[in-house]
Amino acid sequence: MQYPISQGYNLASQFYQDLVWGGLTHTGTFDASGNPIETTWFQSLFPSSTDRARIVNNIATELTGKDFIGNTGTKIGTNAGC
Repeated sequence: MQYPISQGYNLASQFYQDLVWGGLTHTGTFDASGNPIETTWFQSLFPSSTDRARIVNNIATELTGKDFIGNTGTKIGTNAGC
């Protein structure tokens, strides 16, 4: 956790743990209503829908500036430029 601090970020470890799930939360397929389907192991590791929503929303907000359902959020990090 020294690198983030050296870059001026002093955030809770939960935030970093949420971000590492990027790309691993959903199967890439959608249900009949058009909603993305969560992976079964994501659901089993995080049985609380509140925890899963926090993770997905942190990832989405950092990527796009909006949460998973499209509400504008505040990005904590800066764009990597890649």
